[in-house]
Amino acid sequence: NANSATVAAGLVISQNPAAGASVAPGSPVSLVVSLGPALVAVPNVVNATQAAAQAAIVAAGLTNGAVTNANSATVAAGLVISQNPAAGASVAPGSAVSLVVSLGPALVAVPNVVNATQASAQAAIVAAGLTNGAVTNANSATVAAGSVISQNPAAGASVAPGSAVSLVVSLGPALVAVPNVVNATQASAQAAIVAAGLTNGAVTNANSATVAAGSVISETPAAGSLVLPGSAVALVVSLGPAAGSPTAEVTVFSDGVGTRTTAAFSTTTPGDILVAFVGSDGPGTGVNNQNITVSGAGLTWTRVQRAATSLGVAEIWTATAPTVLTGVTVTSTQSVVTVLGAPINQSLLVVAFTNASGIGATTAASAISTNATASLVAQAAGSVVYGVGNDFDRAITRTVGAGQTRIHQFLAPTGDTFWMQSLNAVTTAAGVTVTLNATIPAPADQWNLSIVEIKR
Repeated sequence: NANSATVAAGLVISQNPAAGASVAPGSPVSLVVSLGPALVAVPNVVNATQAAAQAAIVAAGLTNGAVTNANSATVAAGLVISQNPAAGASVAPGSAVSLVVSLGPALVAVPNVVNATQASAQAAIVAAGLTNGAVTNANSATVAAGSVISQNPAAGASVAPGSAVSLVVSLGPALVAVPNVVNATQASAQAAIVAAGLTNGAVTNANSATVAAGSVISETPAAGSLVLPGSAVALVVSLGPAAGSPTAEVTVFSDGVGTRTTAAFSTTTPGDILVAFVGSDGPGTGVNNQNITVSGAGLTWTRVQRAATSLGVAEIWTATAPTVLTGVTVTSTQSVVTVLGAPINQSLLVVAFTNASGIGATTAASAISTNATASLVAQAAGSVVYGVGNDFDRAITRTVGAGQTRIHQFLAPTGDTFWMQSLNAVTTAAGVTVTLNATIPAPADQWNLSIVEIKR
């Protein structure tokens, strides 16, 4: 027997002697019978690309059979997962070899995690065979803080296993800044509160020597606080001065460099007590020899307090107007008018009080801290307490303490702060301790603060 590519299996390929030869009767004739073509070994094409596999099949003398596709977690997309006949099988030349080609891993459906908590969402993503991607935050008026607002890819999307799913997690509603309604009328204040997306809370009343009746003395939460939309803002509304207590009839001021003179003003009541509150810059080194002189309105002025342990000064002066004043001005003059050749700043506030008998207790304080504070012991009931301060280090807004009002503030371009403040309520009795204070954010600054009692 022998293989033959031309003679079918079982047929004679050749004979001996050859056909037509003359031989003796009974001579043997040998035959070579065909086994058919020589078999071909099927090449190994698993993990080859489809194109490379099919080229190898043809090169082996075989033909390309059917190609089907299937997912595989181990064989990359486009590569051969399996073949039939198997690699190494012996087959007739021209036999067909079929292939199963990989589509890559089966895709995974992204779970819906919107409105789930971040922890639950990330656990569901991992359980689905995916990975947790970037997490960002955003405000939302509808999705609770800590829960998922959106995801990417979207829920239901088909993605490769191990794909990352990013989340946007809610911070809750955007916070609202409480508007400043101090000194506004109650109606205006409550309209502003509602316009800011907040609600009107409790309204209480209190006497105030500095805030007109019907206007807001204070608010809670304080102006500028960040609160949830719909939060309530409570108000304390002024009833005006307590009966018989000193009342600010006129308040005028002047801010800037050098000598300061108020605008002209008039009073309506004889016997007013005038008080001038002056904050001034001064020398930056050496002895603090800055002193203020107050004059004007045809009156005799007396200094009742001076705080100057820290740089700059905070002084309080007073005068009594026995008659009604008409079209008068008040002037404050510095003893040191320039530093390094440049004029220096000061702030002058003058208040004319009716129903006042004179000046009571005074005190001065100075320090380096974030809280400028000074206390006095009242000499009488029904008094009002005012103060003036200077911050030598920074031009920064001072926040007065609870139950107090900042009457005026000058943030000087040279980096100083001058402010005047008052206690909202009158003193309840002689001997009570009254404290005025005003704070700033850190760091600590050097300050002076003088305060005074104006008695009824």
